[in-house]
Amino acid sequence: GSHQPMFIVWGPERTMIYNDSYAEILGLRHPDALGQPFERVWYDILNDVGPIMDRAYDGVPTHMDDLAIVMHRNGYPEEAHFAFSYTPVRDEGGAVAGMFCACAETTRQVMAERRRTGEIERLRTLFDHAPIFFAVLRGPTHIFEIANAAYLRLVGGREVVGKAVREALPEIEGQGFFELLDQVFASGEAFTGHSARIQLRAHDGAPAEERMVDFIYQPILEEDGQTGGILIAGYDVTDRLVAEQQLRESEERFRLIADSAPVPMWVTKLDRSRGFVNQAYQDFVGLPADQAMGFDWRTILHPEDQARIFAESQAGEASLKRFALEARYRRADGQWRWLRSISQPRWGPDGEHAG
Repeated sequence: GSHQPMFIVWGPERTMIYNDSYAEILGLRHPDALGQPFERVWYDILNDVGPIMDRAYDGVPTHMDDLAIVMHRNGYPEEAHFAFSYTPVRDEGGAVAGMFCACAETTRQVMAERRRTGEIERLRTLFDHAPIFFAVLRGPTHIFEIANAAYLRLVGGREVVGKAVREALPEIEGQGFFELLDQVFASGEAFTGHSARIQLRAHDGAPAEERMVDFIYQPILEEDGQTGGILIAGYDVTDRLVAEQQLRESEERFRLIADSAPVPMWVTKLDRSRGFVNQAYQDFVGLPADQAMGFDWRTILHPEDQARIFAESQAGEASLKRFALEARYRRADGQWRWLRSISQPRWGPDGEHAG
């Protein structure tokens, strides 16, 4: 009546008697195997299990967590895995009269683990060349199963695989990330972070340094719907955010300098729309910055100068060199003023003409 597969081999003939659960292991050999000698039933795997049974008949018990064998129980060769114990059974006089085996077939688990290991290797190969950092944590203690090259660079090249996250990255304690992992594992709901600040050590013993990351903690669901692990993926955006901050500061310095200049200054794009105008420019046309950016200078250009300025302007822009123009323009107060403008091309980071 036990759900544990088990059988007894009895007497010098080593006759097999087994329960219903073991019958499933026998496949097509059941029910003919009942009462037959073990050697006749399992003739195809005697080289694997025969010596173990001989030891049992010599009074030596054996326990194995994984025995891999190829058997023909269903009419074709198949790989199978078992965890089992062979225990001598003694008669009233103390002599070994037979052997008792309790076993469990682990083929499905072994194959699943093999597939998972293969998938992990494929993922590792794929993501080691990816620009995103990537890691897989398993279990409620968040043990690193995979960490790609980008993730290892983020944590200073420390060896993390096989370690729980709290052991591998102790400096994160108190920053809230451990608690987020616990929350995602318990709830099965993903968490996304943007420009999150994290203190990490470049290597063991080094002081923690601040990095900024975009990341997601994505739960990995098992077949039963329960959370088995967490996928971590994201980008180290520290350099980008620092560059953006430096650019903002540079643009602010430029604006302050330009707005303090007593002459009109402006930046024009390739489509001739303006990307920037300074305060003196706004004062001359009498418009706030947002309207001055789209203001058409031709509307205040003296009629006698229009044809000449149009031609000189087009030729100057086409030359991609510094050029100057002189003409009369009507200021916001209605006065005609002579302006001399000096223009020069702007170049992008890759050397392309930008305006």
